[in-house]
Amino acid sequence: MPGALFHLAEPSTVEITDLVGQQLGPLFSRAGDQWAGAAAQLEAAAGEVQTRVLVIECEPDGELCPAARKFQRELKKAPRLADSGATQVACLALARSACSNSAAMLGADKWNGAMRLQRLMVEQHGCSLLVPMGQAEIEIEGVEENVLPWARQLAAALEAQGGAAGGAAGGAAGGAVASAA
Repeated sequence: MPGALFHLAEPSTVEITDLVGQQLGPLFSRAGDQWAGAAAQLEAAAGEVQTRVLVIECEPDGELCPAARKFQRELKKAPRLADSGATQVACLALARSACSNSAAMLGADKWNGAMRLQRLMVEQHGCSLLVPMGQAEIEIEGVEENVLPWARQLAAALEAQGGAAGGAAGGAAGGAVASAA
């Protein structure tokens, strides 16, 4: 059950995507720098369950960052993913708030862009949601608060399906990262 990890965020947050990749293990590989490369990979693996993990950064107003907007545009043009095999998706949304007060003021709206991208994967592309969307405030909380627990939950869900995480929940290195930037 191969998978790909997409870093749809600013370069300054690649460490967060790397941490998620470490939790998922070596079966999660680089999908290529553009969605078209990943779509071709999906077609080549027709019939296999494919898992796509998206680390999506949202701007302070809740909209997608530039890398995620580019990915979304390419995804809207891509052929329906479920047509080339059963596809699962898991999304981790990253928000940037200067302080806890500004984070509270925007409320759940700070995740709007990531929610729309996840909905596009599920509704338009027929992907099934593997775990609920993870949410992390990258400026005001450490990765141990929300990122690592979400990545471990994802690794456990994959293991329950047949070992895609291959015991990597303990933190084995090996997940490479695809960047849409």
